[in-house]
Amino acid sequence: MANDRQQIQNIIKKMKQNADILVSTIVLETQAKLKEESPVDTGRFRANWLISENEIDDSTVEGETGSYALEITADKNYYITNSVPYAQRLAEGWSQQAPAGWVELIAAGIPARAKQIAEALNRNA
Repeated sequence: MANDRQQIQNIIKKMKQNADILVSTIVLETQAKLKEESPVDTGRFRANWLISENEIDDSTVEGETGSYALEITADKNYYITNSVPYAQRLAEGWSQQAPAGWVELIAAGIPARAKQIAEALNRNA
C-alpha cells in the first residue's frame, strides 16, 4: 500500500513539473514571438513586452529588457503587456512593418503550441 501511495505521489509530482514546464514555455515563447514580430523604429516598443504575475503591469522600461528572475509556474496567472503610449496603434496596423491584428494572430497560435508541448512532455514521461 505504501508503495502504491509513493507511485501516486511521484505521478502527481511529475504532472506538476510538466504543467510548470508547459506554462513557462508558452509564456516565454509568446513574449519572444511578440518581440520578434514587433515593428521597430527605436526599439522601445519591442523592449516593452513585459511579463507580470497575477496582475497586469502597466509600467514601461527604457532600453532592452533582460531575462526575468520570475519563476513561472502553472498555479499563477501571467500577463504579457506592452504599455508604451502607441502600443495599441501598432497592434492595429499603424506601422507598415506589421499588419493589423498581428498580436491576435500570435495569441491565436497559443492553444496549438500548448498542445504540441503537452504531447512532447507526455511522450517523454
